[in-house]
Amino acid sequence: MSRSGPLATLLVACLLLAGASPARADDVPLPPGDILGFTPYPPAPDVLPTPPAPSGRQLGPSTFAAQHRFGAAERSSTGPSCRVGGQIFSNFHLPTSRFEPEGFDLTRARIYANGVFNQTWSGRVVLNTRALTLLGAAGKVVTLSHDALLKMAYLQAQGLLPGSRIQMGMIVSPWFEYESSAWGYRMLGLVPSAGGFTATPGPSLVPFYDLGLSLAGNEDLFDVPSFFGYALAVTNGEGNTATETDGQLDYEGRLTLQPVPGLEFTGIAHKGNPGGAGPAFERYAGLVLIRGGWGRLAAEGNWSHDDGPGGIGDGRILGAWAVIHLPFFPLPTQLVLRGDRIDGGPTPAGAIDLAPADGFRYETIAGIAFKPVRQITLMLDNENADWHRVDGSAYRNTDQVALNTQVTF
Repeated sequence: MSRSGPLATLLVACLLLAGASPARADDVPLPPGDILGFTPYPPAPDVLPTPPAPSGRQLGPSTFAAQHRFGAAERSSTGPSCRVGGQIFSNFHLPTSRFEPEGFDLTRARIYANGVFNQTWSGRVVLNTRALTLLGAAGKVVTLSHDALLKMAYLQAQGLLPGSRIQMGMIVSPWFEYESSAWGYRMLGLVPSAGGFTATPGPSLVPFYDLGLSLAGNEDLFDVPSFFGYALAVTNGEGNTATETDGQLDYEGRLTLQPVPGLEFTGIAHKGNPGGAGPAFERYAGLVLIRGGWGRLAAEGNWSHDDGPGGIGDGRILGAWAVIHLPFFPLPTQLVLRGDRIDGGPTPAGAIDLAPADGFRYETIAGIAFKPVRQITLMLDNENADWHRVDGSAYRNTDQVALNTQVTF
């Protein structure tokens, strides 16, 4: 059954409505970095602006150059300052399959405060509110009430080591920080290492927020800016909602090479030992990212291995996406395409894991995003997930058209 009719009609209506608005994207100066301001404002939907780097230094490869910018007022200030802001993610989804109900969702609402004490010391607190979605009986999606939780809270020191930053407290993992920045559309759903972007994704490969210590930086080599980038972290491995219980720590590292500006090769590794019923595990990822004035292309592979029973299973996630600027629209507009192939399927108990023996699924997303003003992103897209058992037979297919919104203030 074709879905192009309602999708095209809704797209034209949204574009006409946005074009009639008196506020235009070119009325507000866009920040440096991504030509349309999608990634740097905010830098990444789950990674909010970080205080400025020491003069003349960046904190990472080109992806991070935009990610670690603060506003002009903060950059020029030499004394203590504080910035308070927030983000709201919402959507209206119209399913064309029988599994998800149509309706409005508020998927994220967060408030953050960044404090800058001087050129070296700063701190951040992020409070997040979200609704938890589960896979209920007969494959139906069940959404629980919204819960508020502390997302990030850390102390940061910049420049103690040349071109580096140190964070201590409740931090974002180097893996998720880089992957989320490369994807750039957290408003649409989870990154590949979180098991996909459907309403009922598979298990996350690693905790994305945790209690611990991280070090990140970059070096200019062979006359290439940010030729070598790195990030290291030691964390509890229990996530940001629990403290350490078994004395076993997690270790994570990222290495990025940028042989020419705009071309990045990244490898990420995570080794954990949760103790208790969970086995020790290893997680690996490789990414290729190409960025330019036309947009960005990315390809990613994730591999997981558990040393014993009780984990999420040995499996892989392969993903690729493209974000292409469309200059012929009256508003800053991007074409967004993504596809993932994810090991794992429904177990006899109805859970979803990453074990290839339980099946696999394909996820695709295609849409157009545009900005009526710099602080607002509207995204009209079609999202599809095709689930298969290990023998290749279809388990279920979910499909929906959605209008997603992201507001930053």
